[in-house]
Amino acid sequence: MKRWKLFLVAALVSSSIYAQNRAEFFKAIPKLTADTPAWAQLMYSEDPNVAEVMDAYHDFYKQNTFVKDLHTQNYKFWTRTVAPYVNDQGHIRVPDRLQQEAANSALKERYRNRQSANRSSADEWQAMGPFETYAADGSQAISWHKNVYAIDQSLSHPDVLIAGTEAGGVYKSTDKGANWALVTTGEVFSGGNAAVKIHPTDPDNFLVASNARIYQSLDGGNSWTERHFTDGTGNEFQYAPANSNIIFHTSTAGLFRSLDGGTSWTQLFNDTCWDIDFHPTIDNRAYLLKSNPAQKRSELFRSDDTGATWTIKDNGWCVPTDLDFAVEHGGKIGITPAAPDQVYVCLIGDSKEGDQGWIGVYKSTNSADLWTNPTGQDGGPYGPINGTDDWNVAAYSGGY
Repeated sequence: MKRWKLFLVAALVSSSIYAQNRAEFFKAIPKLTADTPAWAQLMYSEDPNVAEVMDAYHDFYKQNTFVKDLHTQNYKFWTRTVAPYVNDQGHIRVPDRLQQEAANSALKERYRNRQSANRSSADEWQAMGPFETYAADGSQAISWHKNVYAIDQSLSHPDVLIAGTEAGGVYKSTDKGANWALVTTGEVFSGGNAAVKIHPTDPDNFLVASNARIYQSLDGGNSWTERHFTDGTGNEFQYAPANSNIIFHTSTAGLFRSLDGGTSWTQLFNDTCWDIDFHPTIDNRAYLLKSNPAQKRSELFRSDDTGATWTIKDNGWCVPTDLDFAVEHGGKIGITPAAPDQVYVCLIGDSKEGDQGWIGVYKSTNSADLWTNPTGQDGGPYGPINGTDDWNVAAYSGGY
């Protein structure tokens, strides 16, 4: 149990819970089969004991050759993500909003105290950096790899970029990415800063989705204000082209909209919303990719009134051929000013038994009124990678 004791050092104990093993604790949840290792089945269960999962994982790979697949990637991501929420019994207990805010305040206070102590201790050695990865509050350098989850470039000042990282923290560049600086030091921005956005005309106005919240900076990242508690992991921000006071945010908790430049937000949908984009030339037309859990598929909605109302556009759209084996993992929308009415959507998931996490790309040439899959098939069988036949662009050899 030594591994478990080390793991608990980072744990924030809480007896209150509003969720246990949440979908956003994983990169994606695959379809479980008889071949799924027992440790992985335990990890995906409703209320797993984290210590038991860790021990089962290590015991399994003492006897079996390690293979990098979705399960092992999920394990690495899951153990780090749930660490702050594990109680003394080894179960995941996510604190409620008030408890989270109290814990965040305590972390920020410890950071301020540590900074004050460093300034008054002239005889102590201090690290000068630069450091690549940081703890959740940006105060301590740690050895984590840095997956960049989201990046945005200022439309008005192209030298300015911001990036959100998996490890925790948001970075800013003022020279088109040649150099980066952490701009969330002292803020409790947890891992998975998966949505960032710069205001279309103000290069110092940033939006970030982190820690189940929306944050905003109006001074280029020097200070941050919590704007809204979403209770979900962010996926995307999008400004309305004709009115920058109107902003949309997609997340695992649904679709959110602000009408006052990001100060306040309302929730429009409750199901996971993956992506949102506006028509390149029709300012009030928007496309939304939204989850339909009952049908186990992602669906495309269109709005012609800047997001006030939405209509599903599924004429010719993907329908799982075997609902018992269907799995939905989301997707992305692609549009281009070169062909304004053309829309592409890539769909990640399984349509039937034997698929491995990739359904394909759907295309519309008339603003989503009619869809086709140009390849003529959903999912497998897949051809060789980079070959002329359909190949799986979203998977390891063991699946998505």
